[in-house]
Amino acid sequence: MNEIYMKEKQLIENEPLLQLRNTTGGNTLHIQGYGIVGNREYGYAQKFTVPPTVTDTLNNYSASCNYQSLASEAKIYHRDCLTVTEYSDGWQLDITFENDHIVLDMKKPNCESFIEWCRANNLYRDKSKVKRVIPKGDA
Repeated sequence: MNEIYMKEKQLIENEPLLQLRNTTGGNTLHIQGYGIVGNREYGYAQKFTVPPTVTDTLNNYSASCNYQSLASEAKIYHRDCLTVTEYSDGWQLDITFENDHIVLDMKKPNCESFIEWCRANNLYRDKSKVKRVIPKGDA
């Protein structure tokens, strides 16, 4: 990654992050991660199937997308709204915006490579001594 790319994408070297795409439509949630190389040169990307209520909620925040895609110039991403958490009985993805909080269980094997990438980049909370909260859906 060169200096121009880092500036355009508002990235800081050696500071991994997650960002959430707003404009996927349907029932698809798309997450990009900047960090060590995973399934993309910039880090990681994965799509998850989620309940339509999740993407309907995200549509309420489409005007507040402030970040470019890590793969294009499209300004269609949110940051500082995702938290991946390990619990003693599973993993969850929390999506938090001003007035909305969504909790999704992360099911293996669909999410296993994403979880491992988050671990490798220290992009998760370790709450492995407690059980999960009750989810509103699955990722």
